[in-house]
Amino acid sequence: MSARNGNWSCLGDSGVPASDELHIVERIKPVNSGAALEIEYTLTDPKGWEGEMKFTKRWNRVDDQDIQEVQCLPDLNQHIPSTQSKDNVR
Repeated sequence: MSARNGNWSCLGDSGVPASDELHIVERIKPVNSGAALEIEYTLTDPKGWEGEMKFTKRWNRVDDQDIQEVQCLPDLNQHIPSTQSKDNVR
């Protein structure tokens, strides 16, 4: 995506423009006496938009199911930009 002044990319599949000044803050906390986990995201990008963008995700605790073990393989994550960064330490 090209925009006013330089190279731009999009934030995930959202179509939201993101510049090299994108800043993301995540606030993670248990809620409902530990029955859920809540993550509040605050995004700012002075080159992309005015103000801040906020959204919250919540996951309910499930006690009667096991969490399956998974392998994190970089080759399977090529669609995730952060796994392709030259600055990413492996």
